[in-house]
Amino acid sequence: MLILEITKPAGPIPAFLFRVCFGHLFPLFALISTRSRAARDLVRYYWETMDACVRPGRILDAMQGCGLREVNCNTLFGVLKEYTATKS
Repeated sequence: MLILEITKPAGPIPAFLFRVCFGHLFPLFALISTRSRAARDLVRYYWETMDACVRPGRILDAMQGCGLREVNCNTLFGVLKEYTATKS
């Protein structure tokens, strides 16, 4: 199994910078580059899903609870998560 996601960083300063980028700058760039309010709203919605996402520990627990083996989470740049596991 492979799950890829972007996760809000845990620390207060990285979380603030993440919020500024994904919550404000990227929606603005989407609006400017596409001239589409729908594109801006989609990027805002994407931010809201990342802001309210399940924390990595709960995902790992759920994967293990389903009987998956070799459950692992690799992190890149503090925000890109790669969850892997194998079937029992």
